[in-house]
Amino acid sequence: MSGQTIAAEQMRQWLSDRAQQILTLQPQRVLEIGCGTGLLLFQLAPHCTQYWGTDFSSVSIQYIEQQLATQALPQVKLLQKMATDFEGIEANAFDAVILNSVVQYFPSLDYLLQVLEQAIHTVAPGGFIFIGDVRSLPLLSAFHAAVQLHQADITVSREQLQQQVQMAIFQEAELVIDPAFFHALKLRLGQISNVQVLLTRGRYENELTQFRYNVILHIEADPPSSPQNVIAPAYTQLNWTEDNLSYALVRQRLVAQPNILRITRIPNARVVAAVKTAEWLVTETTEAPKTVGQMREALKQLAPGIDPEDWWNLATELSYTVDVSWSVDATDCYDVVFQHQSVLQDKERIRGNSPCPPFSLSPHPPYPTRPWDYANNPGQKQFTRHLIPQLRSYLEQNLPEYMVPAAFVVLEKLPLTPNGKVNRRALPAADWVKQWGDNATPRSPLAWACPTSPIEEKLVSIWADLLGLKRVGIQDNFFHLGGHSLLATQLTSRIRDAFGVELPLRNVFESPVITQLAKVIEELQSRHQQQEPGIVPLSRDAHRRLRSSLNP
Repeated sequence: MSGQTIAAEQMRQWLSDRAQQILTLQPQRVLEIGCGTGLLLFQLAPHCTQYWGTDFSSVSIQYIEQQLATQALPQVKLLQKMATDFEGIEANAFDAVILNSVVQYFPSLDYLLQVLEQAIHTVAPGGFIFIGDVRSLPLLSAFHAAVQLHQADITVSREQLQQQVQMAIFQEAELVIDPAFFHALKLRLGQISNVQVLLTRGRYENELTQFRYNVILHIEADPPSSPQNVIAPAYTQLNWTEDNLSYALVRQRLVAQPNILRITRIPNARVVAAVKTAEWLVTETTEAPKTVGQMREALKQLAPGIDPEDWWNLATELSYTVDVSWSVDATDCYDVVFQHQSVLQDKERIRGNSPCPPFSLSPHPPYPTRPWDYANNPGQKQFTRHLIPQLRSYLEQNLPEYMVPAAFVVLEKLPLTPNGKVNRRALPAADWVKQWGDNATPRSPLAWACPTSPIEEKLVSIWADLLGLKRVGIQDNFFHLGGHSLLATQLTSRIRDAFGVELPLRNVFESPVITQLAKVIEELQSRHQQQEPGIVPLSRDAHRRLRSSLNP
C-alpha cells in the first residue's frame, strides 16, 4: 500500500508458490500466453514434455532464447504473438494453458473472452486453464481506500479521502474483474466442467496476496471419463461466526478425519482493515471516523481475522487438500473446503490416476444484472486525458479567457441530494480541485517545481508525453501520475534515445521521482564517459525488469 515496488524476497515467494500450485496439477504439455521473460517457464518447463511460450514482445522472446542457449530445454518453443493470435496452434494440443499476471493489462473483458474462447479449443479434455493474479473488482474500492489512507496526512477528512478514492477508482487503468465472471463463463462455454476461484498463497501482505486471486478452469473430459461426475460424498458445512469456530476447533475436527469439511465466512486477516476503511467512506452514520488519523486508530481495534495461509499449512500437516475461495456475500471473508487425501485418491482411481478437480461445493455467486458489471473500464483514464484538452480548447475558442475554468475534474457521476439536485457539498473541495487540476492526480505544491537541469527538463517532457499530461513537476511520482509497468518500459526506451544510456527498469521503480531519476541518469552518463562498465542492459519487458532478480 506504500506505492513501492514489491520486495524481491516477496516476489521469490510468489513465484515459488505459483509454480508449485501449477505443478500440483501435473501438466505435461503447456502453452503459456504472455510468457514475458520466462519467470514461470524456467520453473515449469523442466517438468514438462512440451512447453510453448508466446509473447507480443520480441525483446522478451530474445531474452528467453539467450537463456535457453545455456540450458538443456529442447521441449521449449517460443512464438512472438498477441494473446488473441492462435494461428498454428492445433486443437487439443495441450493439457494446460497459462495466463499468469497478464490479464490486468488486457484492454477489456471482451478481449479476455476472445482469448479464453480460443484457449479452450487448444486444451485437451481433462486439462485446465490457469489464470493468475486477477485483480478483484469487489475489492477495488477497498484497495484504493487502503492506498489513499496509507498516503494521506492524518488531518485529511473523511470526505476528502472519499473523493480521492472515487477519483482513483474512476482512473483505474488496469482491467479489474469480478470473480462471478468466471462462473458465468461456465454457462457460456460448455467445455468448462468446473471453476475454482482461489486466493493467492503467501505470508507477505502485499497487493498480490490481498487484492488478487487465481482461477482454474477445468475442461470437461471425454465421455468415457464421465464417471468423474459421480455424486460427491457427504460433507460437513459450518459457519465461522454462527458456529463459534476458532483455528483450534477446526484443527480438532480435522484430526477426526472427516472426508470433506467446508467452512464459510472466515474473516480474512489480509483485507479486513481495507474493507472497513472503504465502508467508512460510503456510510452516512455518525459512527464513521471523521479524519484519517481517527480511522487509523479505529482500525487498531478491529478483530484481526485469520490468515488464509494458516489453512494451507494445516492441510499439509493433516494430509488434506484445501481450496480457499472468496465468500459469495462478503468481500472481507473467505470459504475453505478441506478434502482428505483418501477422497482424492478414490477419485483419481476412477479417472485413471490423473489429477482431478475437487468437488464443487460452493454456490455460484450472484451474477451482475448487466454484462459490463463484471469488470471496470480501464480505458476511462485515457478517454479523460483526451477529453479535457478538447473541452479546454473548445471553451477557449468560445468564451472570454476569464471564463475558462482553471482546472477540470472528471467525475463518474454528479453526487445528488435525495431531491435529485446536485449535492454541492459532496463535490471536490476547492483546494482539492486546485491540487488535482488538469492531471486529476493529487499532489503537493512542490510537485510543480520547475526543472533545474537539462536532464530534468527532458524527463519532464518525456513524462508528459507518455502519461498524456499537460503539466508535470520534478517532484511527481511516475506511478502516482498513472504510470504502470508497461509504460515504464516505454520510459526506459525514451531515456535510451534521449540520453544514450541503458536504464534498467528496476531503477524506475526504485527512483520514480524525476529528481531521483535524473541523478541515476547523470551517474550512468558519467560512467559511460569514463568508459567504465555500466549497468548491464536488461530487457525492456516489464515483468523481467520488475522481477529481474528472480530469473534463473
